[in-house]
Amino acid sequence: MDGVKQIVIVVINMPKAFAVDLTFHGPITIKPPLLSTASTTYIVPPPSTLFGALYYAYASYFGNYQEVVEFEDRREGRKKCSPVVNWVAAEEPILIDATMIINEPLHQQPPVTHTIERAFNWTRSSEEKQVFTVGYIGLSFIKNATIVYVVRDDYLRDLKRAAWGIVRIGRKEGLVSVDRVYDVEPLNSPIGVQFINVLGYFPYDAAEGYNVNLYQNFPDPRDKYTYCGGDVKLITYAIATSPTRINIKGIKVDFKPVKIKDESYVIVRWQ
Repeated sequence: MDGVKQIVIVVINMPKAFAVDLTFHGPITIKPPLLSTASTTYIVPPPSTLFGALYYAYASYFGNYQEVVEFEDRREGRKKCSPVVNWVAAEEPILIDATMIINEPLHQQPPVTHTIERAFNWTRSSEEKQVFTVGYIGLSFIKNATIVYVVRDDYLRDLKRAAWGIVRIGRKEGLVSVDRVYDVEPLNSPIGVQFINVLGYFPYDAAEGYNVNLYQNFPDPRDKYTYCGGDVKLITYAIATSPTRINIKGIKVDFKPVKIKDESYVIVRWQ
């Protein structure tokens, strides 16, 4: 109407971070999605796996046990995907980033071979058997770890509550229990701070001028093909298994250091 001013309120969802302390109840195996039994294994779970652990805890909390959804792809039409895709491919993603800090020296057992035999006809002699699968399984032995999640702030409360329901990391044998869920804060005003000690893993080009001895190619946690199959984009991550000294001026603008404990930080995507 004439003479009436309209006021438009724009709500901007800002990222928030929280941490989850875990106890592992045996070795874990983490494999790339949609690949064969004999595929490689990850030493530590990629961010997409950590996304899945939180999503399924959240979904089951609300009684949703759906494991496959149809996702509309503009190039390839409808595809069957993990429901996590709806949380990362949205215009405003609910899950922004995740990393894990291993709270003791990391150890991975060399791959072990499992050979399974099956009789084609159980009425025949027990000697007539044929090998039908051979799998190489790398087991990572982790006792305790901390996951740091960066999420959309309007989901923070519900996701923190749902995080208590995380029961596994990686394949179904990777059982875990949650010891603690708590808020963590980014280093927004690094006055007087030049160097920080970093743990966990982050895209290798998220910072400059550091040294680590371990790198791993992970599926891009923000790419829909990670959850739908197809041409999966890989990102090289630097894995800081011990405190790694980094100049905060070398951290890229899309990332922030988040303080965890013992004056240590993780580097996570913030936008």
